[in-house]
Amino acid sequence: MLKTGDFTDEEWESIFNELTKNPKLYGLPVRTDGSALIGSFNIRKLGNPDNRNANTWKFLVTVIKCFDILAIQEALDDISGLHRLLADLNGEYKMMCSDKTGTYPGDLGVGERLVFFYRTETVELGEVV
Repeated sequence: MLKTGDFTDEEWESIFNELTKNPKLYGLPVRTDGSALIGSFNIRKLGNPDNRNANTWKFLVTVIKCFDILAIQEALDDISGLHRLLADLNGEYKMMCSDKTGTYPGDLGVGERLVFFYRTETVELGEVV
């Protein structure tokens, strides 16, 4: 039985076909020689991988692979979902994530992190970040 907001397998197949056919139409960048593509988006409550289905993870990986550097907001304290993405990216990317956010120094905040995924073929991590 589908939960509210879930797509059928046929709908997911249609989504992936459309993204592959015309990524620019859906706001994804088109790669040109000599360019580095940088993006940012929010993944609502990214945490435990069990809270999303396999097609959702495939969709997130598809989007990440459109960029050389991608910042993601709202990654939760549980970083197992980030490790799931990293594994699904098959070694093409590395990840750097912030400590949990707070409203002032020492505040535990809401437990969200800012995360950067970067394509190792294109981006070399230096001393200044």
